Amino acid sequence: MSFGACGCTGEDPGAPGTTASEPGTSTAAPVTTGAPELTSSTSDAPTTTADPSGTSTTTGTTSVESYCGDGVLDAGEACDDGPANADDGACTHQCAAAACGDGLVWAGVEACDLGDGNSSEYGGCDSCRLAAHCGDGIVDEGLEVCDMGNLNGTGLGTGQKPPCRATCTWQGRLVFVTSQAYTGALGGLDGADIRCRDRAKAVGLDNANTFRA
Repeated sequence: MSFGACGCTGEDPGAPGTTASEPGTSTAAPVTTGAPELTSSTSDAPTTTADPSGTSTTTGTTSVESYCGDGVLDAGEACDDGPANADDGACTHQCAAAACGDGLVWAGVEACDLGDGNSSEYGGCDSCRLAAHCGDGIVDEGLEVCDMGNLNGTGLGTGQKPPCRATCTWQGRLVFVTSQAYTGALGGLDGADIRCRDRAKAVGLDNANTFRA
C-alpha cells in the first residue's frame, strides 16, 4: 500500500498570532493609515490656551472661600484671631472688636455689660462697671440699712454691729438669759461677752461666738 503527501495550514500553538504559509509566500506587517488616535485626560493643573492675537490665557485656578475664624482679616471684619475668637475676648465669634455696650462681658476688662440695659441706676451696670449695689460695702441711703460687703449673709458682724443679711437688711438678734447667776466681777465687758458665748455654745446655738452681753 502507498501513501500520498498533502499540505496543511493552521495556527502554530508555539507562536500565537502568527500564521504558517506555504513555502515561497510571505507575511506582511499590518499597515496603519490616517492620523494616530488621540486620547484625552483631565488634570487639576491650570490649562494654557492661545488665541489668534498671539497671547495666552491660563484657566483652571481655584481659591478657598474666606470665613470669620480663619485668622485672616477679610472685608467686613473688624478683627479675626482665628481659633482665639471668643465672646469674652478682644475679638468675638462674629469677628467684631469687643466694646462696652455689645452685651458681651470682656473678661478681665469689663465687670458687666447689659448692652442697651446699661445704666448708672442702683444695681445696674454703669459704663461696664457695677453701679452701686448691695455687697459693695457702702450703705446706700433709702435702699439699704446695712452693707458689710463680703460679710453680708455670713451671720458675722463687725464691732458692735449685728450681722447684715445678703439683702442688706439687719439680721435679727437672738436674746437669751443664762441659767447661771454671776457677780459683777466679770472682767469687764469682754469678760461678760465670753460668758455669754460659753453659754451659747453649751446649748448649741448657731454662731455662738457672735453673742455679746
